[in-house]
Amino acid sequence: MLKNFMIKTAHRSIEYKIIGLSDSRCKDQLFDMRVKNGDGANKGHSVAISVYDYFLQHYKIQLQYSAYMPCVDVGKPERPKYLPLELCTLIPDQRYTKALSLMQRASLAKKSRLNPQARVRTLIDAVGNQKDDPVLAEFHISIEKQLTQVEARILETPKLKVGNNEDCNPCNGRWNFNSKKLYEPTRIERWVVVNFSTPCETFLFSQELINCGRDMGIHIDQPYRLIEENSEFITEPVKRVEEMFKQVKEASMTQVQIILCVLPKRKNSGMTSFSAFISC
Repeated sequence: MLKNFMIKTAHRSIEYKIIGLSDSRCKDQLFDMRVKNGDGANKGHSVAISVYDYFLQHYKIQLQYSAYMPCVDVGKPERPKYLPLELCTLIPDQRYTKALSLMQRASLAKKSRLNPQARVRTLIDAVGNQKDDPVLAEFHISIEKQLTQVEARILETPKLKVGNNEDCNPCNGRWNFNSKKLYEPTRIERWVVVNFSTPCETFLFSQELINCGRDMGIHIDQPYRLIEENSEFITEPVKRVEEMFKQVKEASMTQVQIILCVLPKRKNSGMTSFSAFISC
């Protein structure tokens, strides 16, 4: 989570980029320190010293609470450089590019669902808060408090042509396909249903799908085969899909048009990363 963020150190006021954390705690994390020989030679020799002892001896800093915590690594993979956590401060206003948490995503979605009037108020309030911004003043930038009004027009809603040469007109931005047939329905003759260990009546599900297709003008034959996964031998997702393809190839002498997969509802089941609708 901290990787690639910039920090500033308290003991030297130098900025670094975080590449990771140390394997050991600060009190136990050793590194090789170059020490000059007593005879004045330039070469010297290396001694192992802990990060804790190094800061105590060279900077007279008694670490208060990070001695038993990992160090921040700001060096290179082949040459790490460790800093105690309590001497590092994250530089503010850095861009966060990693995945958001569930709570953050929910908050973002809520913000994006503002109606136009609420968006206008948010923009006007934001501009009002920036009236004394020193950065804008430095660049001689001023922002009007009121939004610019422009001429607009409402485009005619597009019409869809459906079966029986009928037109489908949208209502409230949606097309309702209930009781309508497709303009050029296809024909599905060779298809397979695979159930990945879900409590689903696969046969009834396939019959309902056939009936729905008939209502829309699509001719769907009976499925070539209904494949039920053995729930007692569930392995990792990749092997489960490979086993499914193996059974499909063994069952069908010809290439199937569609493999319809029924996946578990649980998001952490591992199978949700695969497409629920695979075209062969």
